[in-house]
Amino acid sequence: MDTTFILHIRDFHCSYCSHGWTSSELFRVEISGHDRRVEPHFGEPLAGCPFGTSRLPPRTVGVCYRCASAFEMNRRKQLDAAEARWQDTIKRKSMSDSDDGFKRPEPHISAEAKRRAAAPSIDEL
Repeated sequence: MDTTFILHIRDFHCSYCSHGWTSSELFRVEISGHDRRVEPHFGEPLAGCPFGTSRLPPRTVGVCYRCASAFEMNRRKQLDAAEARWQDTIKRKSMSDSDDGFKRPEPHISAEAKRRAAAPSIDEL
């Protein structure tokens, strides 16, 4: 079984605040015949094992660790404003459902439905 270590290096870019940073992950690759197993490695690479690096394509993220708190505060403000608008809508609808002088249209009931409702039930026959 051959063991190799590879370091994946990736550049990140935040689309919210335009901050950029580089991150890396170390992987241990074990090759046995035609089988290959890749798993994250959190310690130091073993001495004498081959070691390589791989630069991955840059990735854009929506919110980075620097602006996450500001983004959350802005999101909370938007949610609070939406909640206030929703409560106003509910209050307005509850006021319009009360006796405010407006005539609500009666639901339309077909003649067939009226005939069926007026017909005697099986128990009455």
